[in-house]
Amino acid sequence: MWAIAVLLALAACGQTTAAPAATPTDAVTRAATATTRAATVTADNPATPTASPTAAPASCATGHEILDGHFLLLPPIGPEGNQALDPSYRYGSTGGGQFDVHHGVELVNRGGTPVLAAADGVVVFAGPDDETLISAWTDFYGNVVVLRHELPGQPAPVFTVYGHLSEIGVTAGAQVRAGDEIGRVGATGVALGNHLHFEVRQGAGAYEDTRNPELWLAPAEGAGALAVVVHAPPGAALAGLPVVVAPLDDPAAKRIYLEGYGTGANSDDAWGELAAAALPAGRYTVAFTLVKPYRLEVEVQAGRLTLATFCLGD
Repeated sequence: MWAIAVLLALAACGQTTAAPAATPTDAVTRAATATTRAATVTADNPATPTASPTAAPASCATGHEILDGHFLLLPPIGPEGNQALDPSYRYGSTGGGQFDVHHGVELVNRGGTPVLAAADGVVVFAGPDDETLISAWTDFYGNVVVLRHELPGQPAPVFTVYGHLSEIGVTAGAQVRAGDEIGRVGATGVALGNHLHFEVRQGAGAYEDTRNPELWLAPAEGAGALAVVVHAPPGAALAGLPVVVAPLDDPAAKRIYLEGYGTGANSDDAWGELAAAALPAGRYTVAFTLVKPYRLEVEVQAGRLTLATFCLGD
């Protein structure tokens, strides 16, 4: 499994059309490797239980609420580059069943684009992952940097992971400040084209401890975030559940297609969501069908988090 002992030791000195075809920039989804990866996770890196909906509490009510969230991380790419996350392969998704469950997000940029620390922290790993297990197997993220952060209001450390780098600009044990350059975008390891693979992990910092970066990264100007929470009877199979988010303020705007987290992805400790995404501020409908259709109108506010809660059976 992920080299926890090494990590901890270093820390002491993460329009209404058919859904668009997924075009992930990580080549992690070839059929020949999917089985191998599953075996590796099971044998060497047992995943924590996938974020799964729980039975609705007695006070559960379908509706939405707007919260402050915990947007404690800055974009790992500066404004001179592309700060937008690739929407075709979001955290926890499989591209409609075509790919492995994604443990991070992608920022497609030209090779050599500076990669920045998302928060103040300490470098716990910096180098190639050919001998250190940072994902499900070695030599996967190529040149990678892992930072450990103590963030306000968080009971456990938060780790950020920066993969596929062409260059590494820090060394293990170094202190960094938010916005410091720590490397450059590349395509090392298992990657298709130049891009940054970015992860957020909480707790021990292992591969099975990832969380959705879209709920941690500060939203772009005029944007907030949406987290979809589903309370269902125990055993309900909601992994991969298609969730459609339709803008109400602009009928011509494209719908956003989310996918319920698959096995190996985790909901946020505070929110317990099944799917999430950063969105421009505005009004939306959130809908899915599970035996019967469910639909909820919500508002997303700039810089804030909207929890859309569904109590199945309502």
